[in-house]
Amino acid sequence: MGLFDIFHREASPLQKLVKGLQTNDLDLCTEALKDGADPNVTLDQRGFTPLHFASGKGYATIAQALIDHGADVNYQNPVIRGQSHLLLSLIYSHIDVAEILLQAGADPNRGWGLTQPETPPCFVKNRAKTRASQAAFRVLDDRMITLLEAHGGKERPFLPSC
Repeated sequence: MGLFDIFHREASPLQKLVKGLQTNDLDLCTEALKDGADPNVTLDQRGFTPLHFASGKGYATIAQALIDHGADVNYQNPVIRGQSHLLLSLIYSHIDVAEILLQAGADPNRGWGLTQPETPPCFVKNRAKTRASQAAFRVLDDRMITLLEAHGGKERPFLPSC
């Protein structure tokens, strides 16, 4: 019997979920969720959930599995400026994860929370301005803006234009 077999037999559902997230192992994450791992658990003192981790890393299939098992797509991290899963996927340019989150009902107008009123569409547009000379990023940012607007993303009217 190998070490993985011992880990697999002895590990709690949460330990399996964390290991699956660390190694981008969809099967291990799915098994952990089926065994009762909470998809909305806070993983560290910074307030990150498994869906934050999957969104930031671009693990689209794991993000979908977490959503399928009840992950809250509109949770905002109270420790890190109210950061949503959607905004984290946009920060790291993971449009496939952003699309999964939006299709699952993520609010495209939920931004950083109370500390910064910038909405996801404004964030992407402002970032696009700073990266305008980089054509590959400009195409990706345009796709993100189109995706957010297709799901009802709006600029906040009381803010200066993006």
